[in-house]
Amino acid sequence: MTATGKPPYRVTPNAFGMPFGLCGLAQCWSTAHATTGIPRWPADTPWIISACVWLATLIWYAGNVLRAGRLRTELKDRALADPTFVQDHLDAILAANRAVQWFGLKTP
Repeated sequence: MTATGKPPYRVTPNAFGMPFGLCGLAQCWSTAHATTGIPRWPADTPWIISACVWLATLIWYAGNVLRAGRLRTELKDRALADPTFVQDHLDAILAANRAVQWFGLKTP
């Protein structure tokens, strides 16, 4: 932190690309489990890891935005407004996977 209380670095929304990529890897393993019958643990492990990485990234990003006072300007930024919504897509992907597993639905 600097003397003004603002963090010395800026965390940008493209950091959410890490858990987004891990969700893609997890979906590949889930599809392999559904189609070839491989054990379930290689499919579940990346989902758990991607959820943990998403939560850590969300806490890291939100803390940086709030400390720097960029809450209102973050969505107006022309370069970084689109990646800000990646976190919403991650919520949907993780929730859909959990619903499939909890209710015993078959994945495609």
